[in-house]
Amino acid sequence: MKHYIGIDVSKEHLDLALLATDGNLLATARVENEQKAVTRLWKAWAKEHGLAAATTLACLEPTGHYHYLLLHWLLDHELPTWLPNPLDIIQSGGMQRGKSDKVDALRIARYAVRFLDKARLVGKDHLRMLKVRQLLSKRELLMRDKAKRTKQITDMNSYMEKGLGKVFDAMDRKIERVLEQAIAKVDALITVEITAHPQTKERYDLIRSVYGIGPVLATHLLP
Repeated sequence: MKHYIGIDVSKEHLDLALLATDGNLLATARVENEQKAVTRLWKAWAKEHGLAAATTLACLEPTGHYHYLLLHWLLDHELPTWLPNPLDIIQSGGMQRGKSDKVDALRIARYAVRFLDKARLVGKDHLRMLKVRQLLSKRELLMRDKAKRTKQITDMNSYMEKGLGKVFDAMDRKIERVLEQAIAKVDALITVEITAHPQTKERYDLIRSVYGIGPVLATHLLP
């Protein structure tokens, strides 16, 4: 690798530090957490420092859903990308919380230089599984909402003022039907993602072959 980019991700912005192979700091920047801002910065750094996608390693901590847009950009532009375990960075002395985001980005970049031999790059398959996990997360939220409506119908509405119980039951059943349709839609999207990729489908079928494992659990168990 000729260049290393350490990236500290937050909801609103990205802090980036660019290092050369010898570990010397070439540049730092803060941009909005959006793909257009990343594109502008990449073009500027490529022109000024001679960056090329194939010889630049991007290193960032997974930060829930805030890093998804950035990760898509990196993989779409074929930049080697490493998502190390945050604990590994901390234990290496590479991160000390309480400092600035700019300093954290520099420490992530230096961690990447120092432990390049440990780097495990992520690819398009990682993005696909992220999408499946996002769908599963949405499904769980919808299921919780549906359970609340069911409880209202089977329990709480029975103790309302006279006449209100039936009114509330009708409202809750209508919402319940909408939630059921949304859950079915999410399930269909999950099926599309799994069946569209033979290797993922093969892993899914293998997990489903275990007695007692249903489709939802099997999806959760996909690597």
